[in-house]
Amino acid sequence: MPGVAGWLTLVAIGTVLTVLMQASGAVIALIITAAQGGLMSVEAACAMVIGTNIGTTSTAILSAIGATSSARRLAAAHVMFNLVTGSVALLMLPLLIGLLGLLRTWFEQPATPAVMVAMFHTAFNLLGVLLMVALAAPMLRLLSRRFRSQEEEIARPRHLDPPSLTVPDLALHALRQELGRTQSFTTTALTAAARVPPDAPWIERQASTLDALAPEITAYIGKLSGATLPAALVEALAHSLRTLQYQESAVAAVRQAGSLGATLGAAPGAALDAAVATFRQAVAALAASADASRGEFSAAAVEVLLEEVEAHYQALKEALLLHGAHARIDIATMQDWLRLASLQRRATEQVAKAARMLAVLDGDLSPQQAAQANAVDDGNGHPES
Repeated sequence: MPGVAGWLTLVAIGTVLTVLMQASGAVIALIITAAQGGLMSVEAACAMVIGTNIGTTSTAILSAIGATSSARRLAAAHVMFNLVTGSVALLMLPLLIGLLGLLRTWFEQPATPAVMVAMFHTAFNLLGVLLMVALAAPMLRLLSRRFRSQEEEIARPRHLDPPSLTVPDLALHALRQELGRTQSFTTTALTAAARVPPDAPWIERQASTLDALAPEITAYIGKLSGATLPAALVEALAHSLRTLQYQESAVAAVRQAGSLGATLGAAPGAALDAAVATFRQAVAALAASADASRGEFSAAAVEVLLEEVEAHYQALKEALLLHGAHARIDIATMQDWLRLASLQRRATEQVAKAARMLAVLDGDLSPQQAAQANAVDDGNGHPES
């Protein structure tokens, strides 16, 4: 029986043959034929079978080059499955062959090398399944950390580390920083929706990032609220949760506006170009001002721009109704453009509300002032008008 170097050489031969032939089944057939003809022992044939299984990973490795992060994780899982199973099977090779001999006798199978090698190949794969059941959780965590796309990396919380939960003031600061990031994603999506045509892929990228972060933020708030906190911190957590809700509402409206805007295209008539462009410019200006990740973020500036958005919205609405009444555009087109303007207006209102809540967390605005301003918006806003 060969030593460690001999086993490894046989495994390497099986691996190389599989890589060259790109067909593990054909290599195993050759191995069984050689063993049945007495050209190699059963132990040597089984070692080469281990190599053929390792050799199948070459296809996965090649297919993962330039692929998505999910494809790379899948390829890495395939490689790990075969390497781990092959290593364990090689260490247990004499024991496995002995157990297979007992099983062969129990099932009354002929004592031929072909039967033993075939049984070993089946046992090898069963061993791999058992090993992966035990190692699935840690392997998944390892692969999730190792293979990440840029989008997945961006969608990970950057400030919500568990140790900060032990210091409520520090945790609240981390939460404010993370909400500043989500506000940036929201305002960027709103800016993309105000373009002509709307940048639908960019809107979806920002919205999907917020969708991924929202449960993490909510869970973090839940863990923090479980501790005994002063009343001021409890109120701050409520403001944080409200901020996230406004951001999610804004993104929902932006998604609809982006989809509808892409369908409608340019303004329905040159006479409406100026009104549409002015309104969209006001929306984009508010989005830029409401980005809380910028140093010049100011809730007061957002309020001024929100009034401009409302004024331009009313002017655009009046122009659309006038064109519809005089049959300059058909009623269905008028309604679609009113719907689009309403969605963009609603998105800006929700972004402004989130900005107010962030200003409250920063201490630049009192909760009463924010509540009063939000109540005014709720009283004046007519998303479907």
